[in-house]
Amino acid sequence: MTYTIKNTLAELKEACKARGFKVTGNKALLLAYLTGQKDGQKKKKGLFRWMRKRKDACQMDAGECFAPENPPFEKKDLTKKLEICGVSKWNMCAICRNEGGVSQGDHVWERKGFIEETGYYGIIKGKWNTLPVCSTCNHSYKIIYLTDGTKKNIGCHDLTEKELKLVKPEDVRKMTMVVNWKVYAKKRGAVLRFRLSKAEKKYIEDLKGRRMAYIEQEERNIQRFLQESAQD
Repeated sequence: MTYTIKNTLAELKEACKARGFKVTGNKALLLAYLTGQKDGQKKKKGLFRWMRKRKDACQMDAGECFAPENPPFEKKDLTKKLEICGVSKWNMCAICRNEGGVSQGDHVWERKGFIEETGYYGIIKGKWNTLPVCSTCNHSYKIIYLTDGTKKNIGCHDLTEKELKLVKPEDVRKMTMVVNWKVYAKKRGAVLRFRLSKAEKKYIEDLKGRRMAYIEQEERNIQRFLQESAQD
């Protein structure tokens, strides 16, 4: 059956409902759904979730293939990490001391958060670049303000001797924790960050472009399939 603007709103809504399309909107919008001029398909939860994850992967970890290989993280290293953080178990937050709030932990050197300022990516693989910090605390615990008002991020900033004297008493413990873990990791031959060469950056951009083009094409294919199925 062919629908036109002469059909009533109720008729257009009923036709959209029968095809699984959205039923809210005016006659012109509903007609656009029925004629295929607009995508009227109801979004199914999770339908493109796997594609969104792959898009995120293109952005987040495409450079990990060029990251240096760290030594194996051993049981003694976990014991030392908990000692430095002043907690008895991994799922206890080193900042607020609440239990059960830590899963993967927080990256000391952020994955991509420090690239613009430092040019370095944070290591993703392994446990060398993480500390037991819960999701509530991990957004702010590395930010400190010295007594002269200077803002510092202890994740990527190494304080000078003069600056160390300006650290507020309430920030000493967490700053010492981060610094001591960096020192221990370096002693064990591990790195928390890495830099990409120009050639590596170009390769990653090209790779991301190819992956994104493929994913976006598959999204269009699925949308087309859903529209055609609804019309059968």
